[in-house]
Amino acid sequence: MKKILTILFVLFFSVTAFSQADDEILVFINVADGSLGLWDATHGEFQKSVWTIGSIPNQVYHYKNNTFVVCSGSFNSGDTKLIVIPDAAFLDYRANHDTTVFQNSALEITLETYGNAWNVVGLTDSTVLVTLSGTSKLDIINFRTGEVVAQIDSIDGNPQGACDFNDNYVAVAVADWGYGLDANTVLFVNKQTGEIAQSVTLRKNVVSVFKLEQGGLLAATWGTWSGEDNYGTVSRIDENFNVTATWYPADSSKAFSFVQLNDNYVHINAYSSTFQTVTSVIDLQNNTDSTITEGFWAKHFVGKFSDGHLIAQDMTGLAIYNENGDSLTHLDFVDVQSLTTFILTPNAVDDIEQTASEFELSQNYPNPFNPTTNISYVIARSGATRQSTEVSVKLKVYDALGREVATLVNAKQTPGKYSLQFNATNLPSGVYFYTLRAGNFVQTKKMILMK
Repeated sequence: MKKILTILFVLFFSVTAFSQADDEILVFINVADGSLGLWDATHGEFQKSVWTIGSIPNQVYHYKNNTFVVCSGSFNSGDTKLIVIPDAAFLDYRANHDTTVFQNSALEITLETYGNAWNVVGLTDSTVLVTLSGTSKLDIINFRTGEVVAQIDSIDGNPQGACDFNDNYVAVAVADWGYGLDANTVLFVNKQTGEIAQSVTLRKNVVSVFKLEQGGLLAATWGTWSGEDNYGTVSRIDENFNVTATWYPADSSKAFSFVQLNDNYVHINAYSSTFQTVTSVIDLQNNTDSTITEGFWAKHFVGKFSDGHLIAQDMTGLAIYNENGDSLTHLDFVDVQSLTTFILTPNAVDDIEQTASEFELSQNYPNPFNPTTNISYVIARSGATRQSTEVSVKLKVYDALGREVATLVNAKQTPGKYSLQFNATNLPSGVYFYTLRAGNFVQTKKMILMK
């Protein structure tokens, strides 16, 4: 099951007077060309494409000073992956306007072939959970090293949507892609142990979950694909795992995304029986819903800034409104698959960059590998005051006889965490060594290329 995508190109943009507080930026996926785009209102920066990602990106998500892009991969190639972009890349781009910074600083984590990664949600300071709908698994990934540290493979259905739930759990929606599975649950995974701790049974085909600002969540079900049960519902689950209300969107429509407008109302984007996008509003206080057909609340809202400004998709692009319905900005001919907003400040860099006090070279992952693997390392702050001075860095690869076969880094770098991908397509199978030299620090690790 694929999300229905409307392909529109970003042609130009117009900006009216608008100032977003605290350097909050909007990052989005433009499905038309599989690219990552951004809008930086404070600095008047708009780019429809700063990096053409490809591999069918499904979701963009911000967590722990990193932007995550989940790529499902095509049905032919199955190149499922998770891309991690540090906030430092956006700061660097703001200063230099060099789009190569995104690809050069990103960590690309290859996931299970044909896994059809759908959503990612944060667990701890160094781990996230990725739903693999195609292979009915959940991957727990250390996004600092690129390692899959655990996998939950006992999912009876196709895990799809995921969201934060509270300090202890994340929630995962389990859908049914037509395989006749009894997929009717929301799973709750313990953030620390990575184990399924609770489950709530709903109707068949739970496709998405959404965390409410006041606690608890909303879960959307789609029912069956035909017959009497072919309609959608939205259920509210409180923090004690109890279902406290259920709504039935008009015209049997099936919700696929939510935007919380305020304390009382949640906007629903849903598909009708003919897969046209329709909108509804849930009244959280009165447990009622109604289909909005005209006026401000009928707009197709797709996101919200931290100050309450709303982001809507229309036929000509993205529009930004305040809560009174006043239009603030319009980005013409932008159509997005997913978006995220986050505050970007000079101090908003990866946690490890803030505290880098020791040099470190991590073990590559995967290992053994064929033909690509990820290598991460940390450049420490120097001197008694731990200043952010540049350090001469060299990262080279050698074969078993000590012959240099590749130079991966030869540059001066500031303190922080760095990740890159080593491609050994042109090398034969065997044992290789990679050595990091940074100032007086030297460390070597072994890796195995197995073709």
